Formats: sequence, C-alpha cells, structure tokens
Amino acid sequence: MNFDYSTTKQISVKCSNPGCSHVYKIEDRREPFINDPGFVVFKCPDCHSDTRVKVWNFDYFKKKKGVVGVYECGEGKKHPDLSSVTLGKFIEEDTEEIETSQIDLNPKTSFWKLTGQKEPEEVFDDELIEVIDNKLDCAYRAREKVFMYGVNRVFVKLPKRKNATKDYYLYAKQLLSEDSYDAREMIPIYKGNLSLKEEIDGLYTRDECFSILDYCLKRWTMLANQVVIAVPFIGFQYNNKRCKNQVLYFWSFLNNVLDMQKTLLITRKLEFNKLKDYLNEQKDGKTYDYMKYWGKLNGLLDAATSAEYKKKHNKWKESGEKKEQQVFYTNNFHSKFYAGVYEDRIEVLVGSYNIHEGNVFENLFFKVYSLDEFKTKYLNKILPGVKLIKRNDDIVRALYCEVKGRKVSCRTKDLKDVIEE
Repeated sequence: MNFDYSTTKQISVKCSNPGCSHVYKIEDRREPFINDPGFVVFKCPDCHSDTRVKVWNFDYFKKKKGVVGVYECGEGKKHPDLSSVTLGKFIEEDTEEIETSQIDLNPKTSFWKLTGQKEPEEVFDDELIEVIDNKLDCAYRAREKVFMYGVNRVFVKLPKRKNATKDYYLYAKQLLSEDSYDAREMIPIYKGNLSLKEEIDGLYTRDECFSILDYCLKRWTMLANQVVIAVPFIGFQYNNKRCKNQVLYFWSFLNNVLDMQKTLLITRKLEFNKLKDYLNEQKDGKTYDYMKYWGKLNGLLDAATSAEYKKKHNKWKESGEKKEQQVFYTNNFHSKFYAGVYEDRIEVLVGSYNIHEGNVFENLFFKVYSLDEFKTKYLNKILPGVKLIKRNDDIVRALYCEVKGRKVSCRTKDLKDVIEE
C-alpha cells in the first residue's frame, strides 16, 4: 500500500524583466519529511533574462528545459552570482493543485472563528503582500552588509483596522541567513487583548482541538524559548488505510511546525514504531529504512530516531558526540499537555485531547504557570530531572517591520520586546 502524502502544485511566476510578459509554469513538489529547498534560475525564452524562483525540491529541476542553474538555499554565499538574479513575482490566482495529497496539513476548523476574530486574509490583502515581499527581499539581499547579521526571526506589524482593538503580527519560520521571505508563508498571530485563558476553556471537537493546537504550537515555536509536548497517542492505532494515513498526517504536521532545536516531545515508543512501519510500506522508495540508511533523516524523524540510542535520561551519545535529547519515550502516563516555555511564565494547553481528528468532544483549557509550578504539577511527574530552556540566547533579536499605509519600515528589535509589546 502506498500512502501518497506529498503535494504537487503548479505555480505561475512572472519573468523578472518588468518589460517582459512571459510567465513560467512550474510544478513544485513538497514532501513532508524529505525536502531539499532551494532556488532554480530560469532563462526567459522571450527576453533572455534570468529569473530566480524558490522551490521545495531543487533536484527535480536539474534537467528541466529552460533551467540554467539550481542552488540549495544555504549555498548563496558560495554562488555570488545568485544574489544578482531577481526573484520572480509569484502569481497567486494562477496557482493550481495538480496532485492532491491524501493528507492536508491544514486544520479543518478555523481558530479565528473559534475565538470570534477576523480571518487573516481579511486583513492581509494581495497588494500589501507585494509591498512587504519587496521590502523583505531588499532586507534579505542586504543582510550581510548592514544590520541583518545574526537575525533569524521576522515580524510584520500590520496597522489596526477601523474600530479594531487588536494588531496582527505575521512571521516566517525560515532563517534569513539561508533564505528569502515570502509573505504568504507567514503565519498570523494576534497580540493585544486576545486572552487565550478566557477564549480556550471548555469542550471542543477533536478537529477544533487540533485547530487550537496548530495555533499554539506555531505561536510557541516563534515566540517561546521551548515547546513541550506530552502526548501518549499520535493518530489512531487501528490497522486500516484511513488510520495509517492519520498517523502520517499528524507526524507530518508536527515535523512541519516544530523547530526541534527548541522542542521536547514525550510520547510512547509504540507511536514511533507505528510511524516507521507505515513509512516502510511506501512503494516510491522513500521508506524510513531508506532515509535512515542514506542519512536523510531530519527534523522530528532524526530526533525520534536518536532517542532510541539514548544512554542517559537527559542526554544521548553517538559517535562520541553528546547532544541534548529532544524526544523521550515512556509508558507511565496517559495525560496530555502542550506548553510554551518563556522566561517569566509557561503557557499550557491541557485536557483530554490526544492528537486525533473527528467530531468526538474533548475538554481543553489554557493555563499560565510559573516555571516551578509547571515542573511540580506536570513535567516532573512523568519525566523528572529534565531541564527546560528558560532563556534561548541564540534567538535574541528579530527583524521588525511595521506597516503604515502602503509603506513598510524595518529595524531590528529584541525578541523579548516583541513578546512583551
């Protein structure tokens, strides 16, 4: 049985020459666990200008017609000519999904509707996206010459709407040192008077719980110093195609959302064994054993595999190199909680919700604790002795862009100030 959980989209990109009307039609394939993001440079057949396009897997384009160069995202410093090639303009209305995945990693229920807020697209229009894209692309090009060095977060503050009391912040997960930004990849989070403690408290369907979890994990991955997930079950255990796809669905979701350098995942070993078994049923060659043999495990898969070789409770050792353990396996819990660790507090989602889908009701509520309270009431009960990241010194500054009308001003700002604003 083959579980096709990749997605291929046909995207349209305009030639970088403003006087040329040529549009590139590009098939861009995205895999949940194996991606080699990079840039493809196309030679225009009409005006012969070069156009740079960002893709999820640059290897697919090496022998394509019209391609004059392919580059990994991290290879910009090795290819000085790449920085002089203009990024093509993405035409959103011409985007078409030509190969539908069995697994859509987007929540079925809108978090914004659950909390009574406007949908992000009602605030973030296409014209504003283009303005921000141009500004961020200029900042990307200048990052090594001016104030961008060492910055690996970006926030865009949008102006308040009429009669509105809230601001949007939009952010991208990618590092500026490796990639340029696309405003469409930014994820909106409210600041201001949206109280999660007041909004998240009660019974929700599993689909609604997933929507809330999706929002909180993205919020914590960007703003918090560490993300803690304690969940005994990821997907259902029934041996049928639908449930196997759910397992791939939710592990793919976690892999895409989480930054494993600042994540602590606690689950049962059986859950990872299920994932490996289902990946090994793939018929396209991208099995777990294949990825492991060729050293292609990354992100969550790599951390979960490393946990199998742990030597101590809070560290593992391989080839003489010590690393912090990011995934732990234990069977001594049935509780479920998800947390974002800040310097001065810990935000916690807690209730009966495993990472499942459906219309069955679960209880879920949002709490705020001190570090000691959280460790005493939650973490130490199932995983004593593990240290939390109270402060992440590697992420201390961010690129802060403020939109006023159709103008965007950029400056660097302490991440702590962005959080507390």
